[in-house]
Amino acid sequence: MKKNILAILSLILLALVTTTAQAEMDHSGHQGHDHSMHQEKPNQNEHDMHAGHKCQHDNGAMRQTMIDGHHIRYELIDMRGRMGNMNMPADMKSHHLMVYIKDAANNVVEKAKTGFLVIGPDGTKQKAMAMGMGGGYGADINLMEKGAYTIKTKVVAGSKKLSDSFEHIVK
Repeated sequence: MKKNILAILSLILLALVTTTAQAEMDHSGHQGHDHSMHQEKPNQNEHDMHAGHKCQHDNGAMRQTMIDGHHIRYELIDMRGRMGNMNMPADMKSHHLMVYIKDAANNVVEKAKTGFLVIGPDGTKQKAMAMGMGGGYGADINLMEKGAYTIKTKVVAGSKKLSDSFEHIVK
């Protein structure tokens, strides 16, 4: 029974990643997006690389920024919401966080070590190492409580180290 549930969850996650990767390719020609609908507070030293163009994302894009010449795009997938009425394992995380990284030449950054530190509204910390998948890096996290979460990302690609931090509000 447990193997069947894990197999179903793996298939669903694979379908989500495939859909996300296709949506990434479909949006690659856009020059910018308005993110006023996303509840986040970026670092003061960075600027949003997508200003002035409005585009509604159905693929969960929650943040886009540029760090040290690299294009960084985040997507948040509500796993419990997508699973609907299916029986959920008690230890299943509520969300899947993806980060897509492209260098200054618009090439996908591959073979990077990527991790997230998520600090919840109550101060609890979650660390998650991301796996490479669908042209990006993803990890399961819990965002069950309402409130402000600080999400910190660290990427090591060869000798290059990238760090990002932003706030995400769960209502």
